[in-house]
Amino acid sequence: MSARAPSTAARRRAPLWQKLLLSLAAIVLDLLLLEAACRVSGAFPPDPITWPGQHENRESRVFVADRELGWRLRPGADFPWPTEGVDYRILAGAEGFRIDDAIPTKAAAPADPSGPRIDFVGDSFTFGTGVRWSETFAEQACARLRAWPVNHGMAGFGLDQMVLTLERVSLRGEDGAPPALVVLTLIADDLQRTLHAYRANAGFAKPSFHLNDEGALLERTPADRPGALLRFLDAHSHFHAATRGLLRRLGRRWPVGEWWQVNAAWLRRAFDACRQAGVPLLVVHVPQRDRCEPFRTLAQLCAEHDVAFLDVAVAWGESPRDAYWPRDGHLNAKGHARVGELLAQAITAHWPRLAR
Repeated sequence: MSARAPSTAARRRAPLWQKLLLSLAAIVLDLLLLEAACRVSGAFPPDPITWPGQHENRESRVFVADRELGWRLRPGADFPWPTEGVDYRILAGAEGFRIDDAIPTKAAAPADPSGPRIDFVGDSFTFGTGVRWSETFAEQACARLRAWPVNHGMAGFGLDQMVLTLERVSLRGEDGAPPALVVLTLIADDLQRTLHAYRANAGFAKPSFHLNDEGALLERTPADRPGALLRFLDAHSHFHAATRGLLRRLGRRWPVGEWWQVNAAWLRRAFDACRQAGVPLLVVHVPQRDRCEPFRTLAQLCAEHDVAFLDVAVAWGESPRDAYWPRDGHLNAKGHARVGELLAQAITAHWPRLAR
């Protein structure tokens, strides 16, 4: 019994640095085990944030670089856009956005050019990847309202690029006349794109901003790149990607994290721009195929600023499987028709004068 006493006393007298070192080793081991588990499962592949000056623009027969927005369609371009083995015609107007390709459809009556003009801003869902122009939800909604749609959706855009398009293209209107309504439609992935300075799918750099200490949006520069350790984790660590994913999920429910805070600043900027222009705004959240979840923080932000909001995820309850292309993931013609119907109902409810 007495032989064990010195050993027990020695353990109690272990120096503080040794205890801290053991605790740190245990933490590092736990993190390595979590990293290994993420890698073995194949979950949470790294999605490193891109920074200004990191990549050069690529040549494209479809897009051209745009200093303000990142890219636009090549004006006057007429080309096929393949989606799961089907080619859809894309025709670009003088502004570098998609215009009517004049292919008729029986899905809805043609929109009325004499009706109120509604400007649609968004990403590839608004742009209409995988559908004809006449099948887009912008055209479908306006056909029901007998309004005239202007489509300023762009494939690959993040929320920041949408707001810049709203400010610098949509609100300027045609011949100086602003639209009767702006509809800003987003998916959850658009908020992640905001944090990037380069879009690999398009092959072009884009504007990228961060918040300063006063909460103002400032454009990032190459000097804002993080240190070597964070860049390494961002590029290689599955566990680091998992923590980012967790923060994004939390940001959909509570207003926390850079993912939400930066995008909330962009949304407030859109709200202010529309108010100053005297143009009403409808914000729309369309769920992605495997993530039909209400966007609670977005709904709360719109309510706080008295901005009309439509959450298609709430209206649907769960994503109808036949509303999406099975591999591509974009809305198909049925999905666009369903969203178009919900849009027409929401616009009629908020602005009856726009429904004729």
